[in-house]
Amino acid sequence: MRRTLHKFIPLIRFYHITSEDFISKVDPFKALLPEDTIDNLLAFHMNSNKELNIDLHPPRMPKYDSNIINGSYFAILSSWIEKKNHFYYNERNIPYNFNLLYRASRDGDTHTDFHIKCDKKGATMVVIKIKDSEQIVGGYNPLDWNSSNLWVSAKDSFLFSFTEKNNLQSAKVGYSNNNKYSIGFFSDHGVVFGTDLYFYEGNWHSYRDDTHSYPKIGIPGKIFEVDDFEIFQVVKK
Repeated sequence: MRRTLHKFIPLIRFYHITSEDFISKVDPFKALLPEDTIDNLLAFHMNSNKELNIDLHPPRMPKYDSNIINGSYFAILSSWIEKKNHFYYNERNIPYNFNLLYRASRDGDTHTDFHIKCDKKGATMVVIKIKDSEQIVGGYNPLDWNSSNLWVSAKDSFLFSFTEKNNLQSAKVGYSNNNKYSIGFFSDHGVVFGTDLYFYEGNWHSYRDDTHSYPKIGIPGKIFEVDDFEIFQVVKK
């Protein structure tokens, strides 16, 4: 096994692994690693202020530019786009590219910032991290965002919720009932998925009234706070 792994060892960014992960996931396999690698890693984690004579490669860029979710989530979201609700893609066969258009903490948390970054960019996926919670919610709009001040129907749009960030089994999805309030395009709002999930005057809202367009999937009611939210352009590969 040590001989088999030998040529792959230099490709691993050991020094960008946290000390907790090093102890639990690397140290148990130290017999398979070169001794000098283990010695340098131990010195690195035990003497963080000391300069070490090591070749420290830069971290690899993540495949998906998100501060909220990882590739496993994008695989599930891709499955929902194609309505494969009983079969999920995996990270190796995701049929879409998710290009980050907008991050509130980076680009500004207003409806104006949203329209500047996201209007007329095609289909998009909205991802929201609920404040003081492990819940992630969001939605998919297959149409162009714009400022036409109109409601439109969109049968392929959906809302989703992951009640527990680290438990993908907590996922729920709810597709539009295709009424005329599926998606709202308003110059004084940001994202609008009916009255079920929308951004207005710097706040996120969710109201279950007579015009609701999506089934109930556990999105917090009325006004709720978020840590951050991101919007991705969805492009078929």
